Amino acid sequence: MKTPTFKRDDVLPAGEAPKSTKKFLAQLGGLNIYGEPNLRIVLADSIMQYRGGLWHDWAPGTDLKNQGGMVFSEETEVKRVVMPGAMGKQLVVDVEMPREMQISEQKPIRVVRELRWIQRYPDMTGWMLQQWEPASRYAPREWWEAQRVPGAEDLAILGPFPDQGRYEPFVEWLDMMNPSLPLKRQTWPEIPPVARLEEAYYKTLRSAEKAQSANPDWRRMTTLIEWREQQAAQDRREKEEQTAQFRDALKPYLGNSLEAGRAREEVANRLRAKGLELGHCGN
Repeated sequence: MKTPTFKRDDVLPAGEAPKSTKKFLAQLGGLNIYGEPNLRIVLADSIMQYRGGLWHDWAPGTDLKNQGGMVFSEETEVKRVVMPGAMGKQLVVDVEMPREMQISEQKPIRVVRELRWIQRYPDMTGWMLQQWEPASRYAPREWWEAQRVPGAEDLAILGPFPDQGRYEPFVEWLDMMNPSLPLKRQTWPEIPPVARLEEAYYKTLRSAEKAQSANPDWRRMTTLIEWREQQAAQDRREKEEQTAQFRDALKPYLGNSLEAGRAREEVANRLRAKGLELGHCGN
């Protein structure tokens, strides 16, 4: 097989397929103009993208809970709470706990404006069959480079223009009845046998829907959908971390008494006002 003229860095080593599978796909799909296989199969959560953003850096030693998470007052108070005990009985205990709990107001020491490698498909797992697409599918270059980071307009949201093309999911589609839904992309929990990969390749190649991937408008749309999914995943992770920290902090309050329930709901109301999504926390 021809040696590629350059090396891509968009897949982590753990996401690479065995050499025998790579060889088969190279024979099945042929090589692109750079000597790379037109087809590859890689782990979806190991596919990376180099893109611009505003990234928060925290002071050395800053605890995760202070990175927009929970902080507790130094003043404490003793609460008598009722907790479930053995054999269905209740256990009454006195617990010392912080008087106040709130979301940390600590700010990062700097916000870095730069290009970074991030997961391209943060919510996907399994093996994804991909095909190489040339730079012409992403044209015009002016559109790609016009997508700028709000607050850091010198950075391209989508990263550098793919001059050597890039790999895209071989099977992807959009529910035209619900276009606001995420793109659907096929993955497998294990690398399929080569016969199944060959069948999937020819079946999809003959499909009429395949024509949309050759349309630059389609590829521009899928690129922006990917960016939206990446942002949503980042926001969701931050909220999940804060919510988990809050629930851990409330473990001493997990009794059944009215007092414990009122204390939980009081703290929860303060945090809801700051944007955390919490269900009912009282009794």
